[in-house]
Amino acid sequence: MPPGPRRSYPATSKSWDIKPFGRAIEIPYSDNFTAEEYARLKRGLIPEAMEEKWFIYFEDHELHFHRGWTGQGIFRVELQEEESGDASVKRALFATDDAVSDMVHLVELLRFLVGNLLLDRRLPFPRSMSSSEPAPGVIQHSFSGTGYPEKTLDKK
Repeated sequence: MPPGPRRSYPATSKSWDIKPFGRAIEIPYSDNFTAEEYARLKRGLIPEAMEEKWFIYFEDHELHFHRGWTGQGIFRVELQEEESGDASVKRALFATDDAVSDMVHLVELLRFLVGNLLLDRRLPFPRSMSSSEPAPGVIQHSFSGTGYPEKTLDKK
């Protein structure tokens, strides 16, 4: 479904034209969320303009991250709800058939998406030390359509 007028929330798997999530590897992403943040995560995100690069929905205790233009599934985050209403990441998956050369960068990209697109945490965009771009912000705009300050990750 192409971007259009404001869609109703919460986002569901039927809110956008998506492709199935393919093969995946587990990534070491962890985070904790208050009950209020968990409620915000469950709303998801429906793109409303071409600059918004992600469609995100919550279903069966999982956040599903799909590219907005292609509908391709990229990340899945399984959440564990606590009795208090708070939640934590139980496991996270990244869709790939290939080996991941920079797991730290991949995890920080997911942290950026969750924190900024869903929770308004205002995290800086994580730049890999090995990335080169023609002008500042080009990679961030291509990845997320955002213009947050950036930080270069230390190589570990």
